[in-house]
Amino acid sequence: MIGFGLITLAFLVFGLAAAVLFIWTIVDIIRSDFKDGATKIVWIIAVIAFNFLAIIIYLIFGKETKVKKETQSNPMVD
Repeated sequence: MIGFGLITLAFLVFGLAAAVLFIWTIVDIIRSDFKDGATKIVWIIAVIAFNFLAIIIYLIFGKETKVKKETQSNPMVD
């Protein structure tokens, strides 16, 4: 009985981690600007359709498709 409880706890922890990663990825895609307008829609559809695989691919290659924001210097700090 103890082993069954640990297995259940492990599934619960991994499931919760996967849900948090899924939500974080969707929010990151929505908040980001991409080089192409259709790229955002393609990433959202891919993450929803292919869940874990698309999340891993997005974490590896997603930064290349985003628009890089230039950092502005603060004259008060300089």
